[in-house]
Amino acid sequence: MAAPAAHAATGASMPSAKITMAQVKKHNKATDCWSVVGKNVYKITAWIPKHPGGPALVTAMCGKNATALYNSKHGTDPVSQAILAKYKIGTL
Repeated sequence: MAAPAAHAATGASMPSAKITMAQVKKHNKATDCWSVVGKNVYKITAWIPKHPGGPALVTAMCGKNATALYNSKHGTDPVSQAILAKYKIGTL
């Protein structure tokens, strides 16, 4: 299933797509990186070069359920959560 597109007329996001873990696993490289945190799926490819801790920490999340890794580094930090939310493409 493809990521939801912005609605052409309003620019608003469409409802979250349902994405399977099998689909996430296909997006497992730095040039095409999807990851699961909690029950949400994120396309984080564009975040890789921006991550303050370096790209390797983000590429380790590609194609995986990275909930434990994300939580161990960021926990409930509101800044990190706000950044991650920008990359949400669907729910698991």
